[in-house]
Amino acid sequence: MMALMTEDGQFDRPEIGDIREDINDLAKQDISPDAPTDDAHLLGQFLGIISDRDDLTFKALEAVYYSLFVLSSHGDTLDRIGIEEGVLRKPAAPASVELQVDGYTGGFIAANSLFSTDDGVLFETTDDVTFGEITMVDDPDNPGTQVQLQNENGVGLCRVTVNAMAVESGIDGNVKAGAITYNADANEDIYAVTNPGAATGGQEAEVDKSYADRIISDRHAGGSSSENGITTAIGNLPDVKQAKLVSNRTMQPDKYGNPAKSDHLYVIGGDDQEIADEYFHVLGVTEYTVGSIAKTVYNLSGDARTIKFDHAKTVPVFIQIGLTTTDDFDSDNGLADIRKNIEQFFSELQMGETVLFSQIFGQIWNVHGITDIKLAMGTDKAKLTLDDVKVNEFELAVTDDSSIEVTVNAG
Repeated sequence: MMALMTEDGQFDRPEIGDIREDINDLAKQDISPDAPTDDAHLLGQFLGIISDRDDLTFKALEAVYYSLFVLSSHGDTLDRIGIEEGVLRKPAAPASVELQVDGYTGGFIAANSLFSTDDGVLFETTDDVTFGEITMVDDPDNPGTQVQLQNENGVGLCRVTVNAMAVESGIDGNVKAGAITYNADANEDIYAVTNPGAATGGQEAEVDKSYADRIISDRHAGGSSSENGITTAIGNLPDVKQAKLVSNRTMQPDKYGNPAKSDHLYVIGGDDQEIADEYFHVLGVTEYTVGSIAKTVYNLSGDARTIKFDHAKTVPVFIQIGLTTTDDFDSDNGLADIRKNIEQFFSELQMGETVLFSQIFGQIWNVHGITDIKLAMGTDKAKLTLDDVKVNEFELAVTDDSSIEVTVNAG
C-alpha cells in the first residue's frame, strides 16, 4: 500500500495513475498473476471504479490535512480557525460619508433621507437635521470678508452637515469627493448637496487571503501595545479597512514632523469613537498620540483622556480602457466584469502601495473574448498616462465605476 506521508511529515496525495497501478498490483497479488486488469475486461473496469473512489478519498484527506494550516484553509474551516484565535472574518460593510447640504431656513431633513450619485449609488442619512440661520461664507471677490450663502435668486441659505451611510454594502459605495449631488427624495427644503470628502469604509465580505493574513498578523503581533499589536487591534475593528502606525521613539521630531516620543495612527474607514476606544485600550499608559482627529475616552477610573489620530487620505484613480473584442466577449456582462475585477484589485491595495500599470492589464485580460487592450490611468482625468500611479505612504489609491471608462471595438 502506498504511503501518504513523506519522510519529513508532509502529506503526499497519490495521483490517479499511481492509485490505479497500486490497485492493479493488489489484484494480481490476491486474485491471480494473470488477472485481466485493463479496461477491456469487467474486472479492470471494476478496479477503475475503485481507483476513482480512492482518488476522491485521498483528495478529501488532503483537504483535511491542509485545513489544519491557516494559509491553506478556506471558507468555513478558516472561519473556525479564526474564531479560536479570536479574530473574526469581516462582513460586508457600507461606506460612510459626511454630506454638505444647503437648504432654506426652517427646513428639515429627516433621518433616512436618500441622496445619490449620478449613477445611482444611494446614501441614507443617519440623523434629523434642521436648517437654521442663513450661513455666512467667504466672499470670493473680496478676500477677508463674508457674505450670505444664497441661491441664484438671492434667497439666503443655511449650510449643514449630516452623516450618511451607503444603502448597499460593498466597495461600490466608496465614491469620490463631489460625487453625491442628487436629492433623491426631492425634498423641497434642500437647494444643493455634495460630499466634500470621499466616502470610505465600504467593503465586500472579507476574502480568505486577507482574512488568513490578519490571523497570522494577530499571532505575530508581539503584545497589544507593540507597534504591530496596535495596528492589528485597530485593523480588526469591523469597519476598518487598514491601519498604519508611525511610532517616534526618539527625543527629536521625526521626518514626518511628529513630536518626540509620540504615536501617529492613520486609519482607513471605521467609526472614530470605536477607533479611539480601541487605540486607548491597547496603548501603553504613557503614550502620547498625535493627529487631527481628537476623541475623548475614559479609563477604568472614569478619568477623561484625549486620543488623537488621522484618517488616511484616499486618492481617486481614473482609468481609461479601449478594448478590441471577439464574438466570445460577453456583451451583457463583460464590461461589468472588467470593472468588478479592477475594483476588487483596488480593494486589496495597502496604504502607500503603488498601482502597477501591468497589474491592471491582468485584471482586464481575465475577462474572455479580448484580443487587444489600450490602457491609460492617473489621478488627473485630463492627464492620463501609460504609467504606474504612486501615492505617499499615508494615502490609499481608490477607484469606482464612475472612474473607469471602457470603450469597445468589435474585432
